[in-house]
Amino acid sequence: MTIMRHVPLVLAALAALFLVAPMAIIVPMSFSTAISFEFPPPGYWTGYYVQYFASHAWLEATFNSFIIAFGAMVCTLLVALPGGFGSGRYQSRC
Repeated sequence: MTIMRHVPLVLAALAALFLVAPMAIIVPMSFSTAISFEFPPPGYWTGYYVQYFASHAWLEATFNSFIIAFGAMVCTLLVALPGGFGSGRYQSRC
C-alpha cells in the first residue's frame, strides 16, 4: 500500500520532465553559430539576441504580445473567477 502513495508524485515528476526536457536542447541551440538547426551547436555566440534587442520592430511586436496577453488574462479572470466561486458555493441538483 505504501507504493501506491508515491504514484502521483512519480507521475507529476514524469510530466514535469516531459515539459522541461525540450528546453535542454532549445536553449543551447539559441546560442548556436549555425544558420539552421544543428545539434550539437558548432559554436556559441549571442548575436541573435543582440539583433533582437536592437530591432525596434521586434521589440514593438513583443510589447504588443504582452499587452494582448495581459488583456486576455484580465478578461479571463473577470469571467472565470466569479464562475469558479459560484460553482463552488452553490450545489447543483444534477
